[in-house]
Amino acid sequence: MAYELLSLYISPSEIPPADLKDIINRSYATFRAADTTPLVPLREEDNLYLLELFHGPTFAFKDVALQLLGNLFEYFLVRRNKGKTGKDRHHLTVVGATSGDTGSAAIYGLRGKKDVSVFILHPKGKVSPIQEAQMTTVLDANVHNLAVEGTFDDCQVSHFLCHLLQSQLILCRIQ
Repeated sequence: MAYELLSLYISPSEIPPADLKDIINRSYATFRAADTTPLVPLREEDNLYLLELFHGPTFAFKDVALQLLGNLFEYFLVRRNKGKTGKDRHHLTVVGATSGDTGSAAIYGLRGKKDVSVFILHPKGKVSPIQEAQMTTVLDANVHNLAVEGTFDDCQVSHFLCHLLQSQLILCRIQ
């Protein structure tokens, strides 16, 4: 279903159908449910169903989008960097501020991606132990987790300061 929907908006000249199917398959291979996001009947006679969005690697609904986004970023960067070396290569730096689930989902969506770095800021001691573990135990070289003394607002200020660097770097912000 993801292919049918995305192919309505993504031209085959931009991403060939076989490549789009591969990106989608890799994106949702990390999900624990065979149906990726199962539609569970609650009361079929009333046509009442529940879409379960928590089967991704971090149990957050944001995994549905961010697993795909990481693979799309990598796809376009690999294509753009073909035959380039050193400073001629394009690199994407993603900076995010989180109070929990966004950071984990962004890290798991971007971990190990070629030519992508991700920096996630979270308030030290103010996210759940599970979310902190999800963010701080990923050892991929392109993942950088920063615990900020203070509140989520302090992370947002740091995040905003990173936005000012966009004239020097290619940055993408995740909130």
